[in-house]
Amino acid sequence: MTPEQVAEAQKLAREFKPHMELGSNNSVSTENPTASGTGFFITDDGYLISNYHVVKDATKVRLLTGAGLIDAKVVQVDAAIVSAKLDASVALAASGALPENVNYAVKSSFLLSFLESVPDVSAKLKAPISADRKFEDVVKSAQDAAVLVLVY
Repeated sequence: MTPEQVAEAQKLAREFKPHMELGSNNSVSTENPTASGTGFFITDDGYLISNYHVVKDATKVRLLTGAGLIDAKVVQVDAAIVSAKLDASVALAASGALPENVNYAVKSSFLLSFLESVPDVSAKLKAPISADRKFEDVVKSAQDAAVLVLVY
């Protein structure tokens, strides 16, 4: 993604407000998420990966996808995979600036080991595409896999 696209995505994420929806009795739901984060579909039948710190206190999880808002459930968690956090005071002392939008990646070997502990998931993982692909196709694939995770 270009720096302009990243900046636009960050702006949209900061401004996101979930829509109010009708409940089963046609009353308006005023439920607001207590946290949010990102997740990525890893199987064609809906398994998704997100960070533990996003879902750790969840009583309800919903996903905002290109198809709309859908309910989800936490199947398995593990805090050791992604428990690192940048200490803002250390970064400020070292660089003279407060960090913004700092993201961490998970080493794929740790993630694959974790996924193997969940029955039936490892056999359903999407196959990596090793052939040369157009940049636009890679972006489209990432957009289709990425969702906003809303925690209640």
